[in-house]
Amino acid sequence: MKILNVVDSLSTLFPKKVRIQLIHAVSGLKLSFHTFNSAEIPQFFNKPTLLNIDNKIWRVTEMQILKEESYFSCKKIVLYVVEPGSHDVGNKHLVPTKMSAPPLTQSPAIQSDITLNISKDEWLQIGLFPTSALPLIQAMTDSILSILESSNNQNMLLGYAACYEREYTTICNPQLDFAQFTHFVGASSIGTISFDDAGFVRDGFSFSAGNHTYYGQVENNQITTLALYQFEYIDEELFDIVNRYDLLLVNWCGAAILA
Repeated sequence: MKILNVVDSLSTLFPKKVRIQLIHAVSGLKLSFHTFNSAEIPQFFNKPTLLNIDNKIWRVTEMQILKEESYFSCKKIVLYVVEPGSHDVGNKHLVPTKMSAPPLTQSPAIQSDITLNISKDEWLQIGLFPTSALPLIQAMTDSILSILESSNNQNMLLGYAACYEREYTTICNPQLDFAQFTHFVGASSIGTISFDDAGFVRDGFSFSAGNHTYYGQVENNQITTLALYQFEYIDEELFDIVNRYDLLLVNWCGAAILA
């Protein structure tokens, strides 16, 4: 699950400000006040959300909008928060779908100072697949969509009632030549993947190129899984990749086939 890094902003020319009060959801203790530009916080608190504020991670359990004042004033929001993992939310899930953990090793094949740290809830959540896998992917996104729709009218900050466990077959394997693909996207340095602080993903790789960070698994110079770490929108870089290699881009947690 993506952790949103929120940093108190410096004043700019008439920015739209949001003033946030943090209150501990269990003790009721008023923790702190912060003022942010509106672009620095989620537009909607409609899914399980972790915020990193002043280098401390909080899980949001409830949000209240107090009032909207003038153009030069702050919108005031109260966030009720707890430490991650400290609050019983009735066996609910942080994400509506996930993959099983990959094989791990303590000695990665790639020797590098670059490591992508990823949690079990983030693993392969934005994926790239061959277009031939569309029927299988559509069936899986339909199952995830049913979970999202069943959660309507609930406090989604508390999590999802179910979590769909995805399973990929060989048809989901992009089978891209690793050396050719990294050259095409302009990767300069290849790194490893640390999974949930438990070890390194066996045959895992990661690299940053252009506007994005890519990661996955490779065997015999063939990419067997390919994903993006964090994603906002399809830019020219991604458009070129999906067209060059005839790929689908899938946002699993949104049950959305994007390209």
